[in-house]
Amino acid sequence: MPAIVGPIHIESVGGNGATTFGDVLAIAPLAVDHSTGGAGAFNSGDYMSLTSDPNATMLWDFTLFGQPQSFNA
Repeated sequence: MPAIVGPIHIESVGGNGATTFGDVLAIAPLAVDHSTGGAGAFNSGDYMSLTSDPNATMLWDFTLFGQPQSFNA
């Protein structure tokens, strides 16, 4: 028995966001993306302090099937 208590205001949903109210069987993304960024590559802010050990980002994906978008019909 789903219930929403109180008012809900969603100003904006960016990207591939999913907002669901009530009963759902499955929530799956409708888009797939691969990005290769090392530690701290996508951080942004005014007063950031980032500490990361040396790392290596693997640029080659050896999996046969990552997540086919056709399965998210």
